[in-house]
Amino acid sequence: MCGFFFNTMSSPIQWGACASEQSGSYKSDCASLAYPLNRDDPSMGNVTAFVRRLYYSQPTQDTIWMIEGGPGFSTHSLIPTADFLIEMNNNFTVYLQDQRGTGLSSPLNCEFENPPFYFDPYNATMLDQYSSCNDYVISTYGSVMKYYSTLNGARDFADTINAENPTNVGIYALSYGTFFANTYLQLANARADCVILDGPVPANRGAMEQNAVWNSRVSQDLLNTCVANSSVCEGHIKQMGLTPQFVVDSIVDRTLPCLQNLTWLNQTNGQHVTAAFTNLMT
Repeated sequence: MCGFFFNTMSSPIQWGACASEQSGSYKSDCASLAYPLNRDDPSMGNVTAFVRRLYYSQPTQDTIWMIEGGPGFSTHSLIPTADFLIEMNNNFTVYLQDQRGTGLSSPLNCEFENPPFYFDPYNATMLDQYSSCNDYVISTYGSVMKYYSTLNGARDFADTINAENPTNVGIYALSYGTFFANTYLQLANARADCVILDGPVPANRGAMEQNAVWNSRVSQDLLNTCVANSSVCEGHIKQMGLTPQFVVDSIVDRTLPCLQNLTWLNQTNGQHVTAAFTNLMT
C-alpha cells in the first residue's frame, strides 16, 4: 500500500528549462548531474546523468521515479505515461532519469546515425549497419564500457534520489528496468516506499517478439483512457503511426507450468493476452 500526501518541496539540484518539450498537463524542469565514470577512481572523469521532473503546479514531496527498460531506452518515451499520472493525481511529481550511456546521459552512440531500433537478422543492409556500429562503439568506448553497467547506473540513480531527498519515493520499473530496480534496492543508500516491477524478464533473454500483435481489449481500454485524458498521450500515439508493440511475457517461450493444459494458448494468442500493462500504459 503506497501512502502519499501533498507537500511542496525545495531542491538542492540546479534545475533549469528543458531544451524541448511537448505540451501537456504538466510543468517540467531538467538537469544534468555529474557522477564519476569509475567510482573507485574519480580521476577518470565524469559521466552526465540527465534527469527530468514533471509536476502539475509545483514540485511535491510525493514522488514517482520511473525506470525505463531496454537496456538502452531513453526515458523520453515515458513522458506520456508521466503526464497521464499527473493528470490523474496532481499531487505527484514524476522523475525520469536516463541511465548512463542512453538518452541524454553520456550516450554511447555510433559514428553516424544509429541503426534502426528493431533488429532484423535477415536484412543484410541492417546487419552491415549493426556491425559497423558495434566496431565503432568497441573502438571508441571499449576501455570504459565496463563502467556503463547496471550497478553504476543504479548508483547514479540513488545519488539523484538522495540529492532531491523527497519525503516519499515510489518506484515504477519496466522490463529490463525491473532488473535495474532490483540492483538499486540492494544498495545501502537505496530508498523506496513503494515499488512496482512491471514485466520482469530474465537477464539472459532479449525481446523475442519484436512485432507482437496489439489485440488486447484491456490494453486498448487503457490506451483509450490515456488518450482521452492526455493530449501528450494522444499526440505521441498519432506520431507513432500505429499502436505500440509489446514484449510478450514468459508464456510465449513455454515456461508457464500449466501451459500444456491450455491448447488454445499458442504464441500468437499469447501475444494478444499478455500485451498489456507495458511500455506506454500501465
